[in-house]
Amino acid sequence: MSFRIVRFIVVCCFLYAALALNVRGQLGVASNGNKTTYRQLIFSTPAYREAAITVLLKEANLLAAELHSEEKLPIVRRDLAEVYIAPPRIGSGMKIIGTIATSNYVYAPYAGRSFSLVRSHLQREYDELRLEYSWPRMRMDTNSAFQLACELLGAAGMDVAGLNRNCRCSINAFTPEGTSGQHFVPLYWISWIDGEAPKASTEIFMPTKSLRQMQVLDPRYIMRKALAVPNAELLLSQTNRYK
Repeated sequence: MSFRIVRFIVVCCFLYAALALNVRGQLGVASNGNKTTYRQLIFSTPAYREAAITVLLKEANLLAAELHSEEKLPIVRRDLAEVYIAPPRIGSGMKIIGTIATSNYVYAPYAGRSFSLVRSHLQREYDELRLEYSWPRMRMDTNSAFQLACELLGAAGMDVAGLNRNCRCSINAFTPEGTSGQHFVPLYWISWIDGEAPKASTEIFMPTKSLRQMQVLDPRYIMRKALAVPNAELLLSQTNRYK
């Protein structure tokens, strides 16, 4: 999944949220007593954007260190391939700040709603791994994959004990030949599901013990501190004629 696809999904969520709020008449009331308009809702300032990028960069560096990822640390502005910062009023309502991407990962850190970390060129790498790695099925080791997934979730500050206690775990390997094939790629998807609702998932590549995806959708299982842009209202008040 490329960063552009991730950004497209995020933007669609923002627009849907704004439309839903507008339809329900819940856009809020400005200081003059009038309802907040859509233009006001999506308003931001360069100062807010810069502060938000700083917050996301700091968290990305922390995550890369905790997970021992292949990122060259520290990650700095020039390392960012893409940046998307949510309009702050919509972001505040949805409890998200935005996403940043390096050549390795797309980061959508926890700001109160969910957590996501995804390889920047995920789909292209599937094709590469399928061509390079084709192991006999007898080498499949779901137990080791599960253990590594738990270790990575724990290193990222997730409630692994809670997920294992409250959810059923599903483990699947990449089998390009189908489930009855004789070979597989040592790439595993480990998911935690409560009823029909997915709560967390990881994708790991066992030969390098590397993380390719981590998503936690239920904030009850995220023990990281929720991110926030400091002095957001002050930053928005600078040249903010819609406040």
